[in-house]
Amino acid sequence: MTTPRVLQFPPALQAPGTRDARYRRVLGLDDLPTGAMRRVTEGDLDVLIAHTASGIVATDDRCPHMSAPLSIGRLEDCQVT
Repeated sequence: MTTPRVLQFPPALQAPGTRDARYRRVLGLDDLPTGAMRRVTEGDLDVLIAHTASGIVATDDRCPHMSAPLSIGRLEDCQVT
């Protein structure tokens, strides 16, 4: 069993106002097998969480050019199509 851990972000990559934000578990690792992705909504924010072969990735659940939810796509390696 893998033990999840929270990694520190380099200060240059932190969004303004998030330095003191607390970590909050929103999805269990058992609920997200390798190759799967899920949409998680926190307030007004929709986040896509994907479990790639390289690890867990979280990003805005919006396609930047079509504005469609990425979570309705298909995960191939580290790309959503």
